[in-house]
Amino acid sequence: MAYTDAGTEIRRLFIDSGPMWRVSGRNSLWTYEVPGTSLTCRKGTEFCVDHVIVAHGWPPVNSSNRNLRIRIRTAVGSPVQSSDFLVQLDEGSPTFSSLASELSTKLSALHASSFTVTWNSATFQFRVQQSGTQAYGFRILSDEELQSMPFNGALVTNPMSANKILGILSASASSVGSDSDGFTNLADYGTAILLRVHSLRLVCQQLGGATLSERGATGTVCKCALSEGFGELEVQRENGSLEGLWLPVEGTIKRLLFEVQDEYGNELVLPESCPISFTIASRKPEEV
Repeated sequence: MAYTDAGTEIRRLFIDSGPMWRVSGRNSLWTYEVPGTSLTCRKGTEFCVDHVIVAHGWPPVNSSNRNLRIRIRTAVGSPVQSSDFLVQLDEGSPTFSSLASELSTKLSALHASSFTVTWNSATFQFRVQQSGTQAYGFRILSDEELQSMPFNGALVTNPMSANKILGILSASASSVGSDSDGFTNLADYGTAILLRVHSLRLVCQQLGGATLSERGATGTVCKCALSEGFGELEVQRENGSLEGLWLPVEGTIKRLLFEVQDEYGNELVLPESCPISFTIASRKPEEV
């Protein structure tokens, strides 16, 4: 259980990242201060984040999912000669047709060959075709390939890729039409989805020292799924038992640094009009 300086038990702490309630920072990376007192968490105290409310303020294409990595073959014959290029989509709320136009322009600017990207509204799939001078083949690296295949000489550990949005498949997929070296001139990719952010991590190093994320980092105190909700507030409330969510905490709490992150540890920047609010519950062992 947490206690104020006057000895009052505090069972729930309500936190909001908005400018009226934070000490400093912004909606997705801010310093919170317990108002009017500090909180002492005695030995054996546990806490959990059991209620999160956040407006879905992330556009479908944002800093966490805008990268496309393409390998373009530069000569015929063996050994394979190629160059790697990073293409970044414009952030915002595009349509599939506007993405096709944007990619046609940006891919064609990389090389002497021309690229045409078309959108099939019946199948929800993109087609990428290379033609013209030096059209020796290309390979757009999928998320699976990036896990083991160096790009520009190094493995990419934080791709922030647009592959889910564009439905990018690995070179081995039959519709990609790759040759024995993994290159193609005409690729039909999988189902495209203009995903918004589907989940977030609430990170606080002072509270989350007993957690380990997918990346091996500490500090995550809550992982929330987000649903669409027609642009209204997205609400994540844990239903049923909270037993697996309780974490140990001990000592005095006054100021805490919080950050909203994606699964790769990138800050999920929230617009100023979209703060995040949540509840921290506390208990002592004898209440179990």
